Amino acid sequence: MNTLTSYNTERYMISSNVTEYHWVMKNVAALKEEDFTSTIDNHIAKIEFQLTEFRKPLAEKKLIES
Repeated sequence: MNTLTSYNTERYMISSNVTEYHWVMKNVAALKEEDFTSTIDNHIAKIEFQLTEFRKPLAEKKLIES
C-alpha cells in the first residue's frame, strides 16, 4: 500500500545581534601547589559568568533569577 504524507512547512526569518568578547591575562605569576593549599581552584585567577537571560527563537525572554 502506498501512503502519501503531507507536511505543513513554515519559514521564519531570524536575525540577531551577537557580541563576542575575548579576555586575556598577561604576566600571571606561576601557581605552585603547597602543603597549606586546601584546593588549587581557590587560587586560580578566573572570570566566572552567570546567565541572566534566556530566549528561545520567537518567544518572550525569560529572566533567570539567582
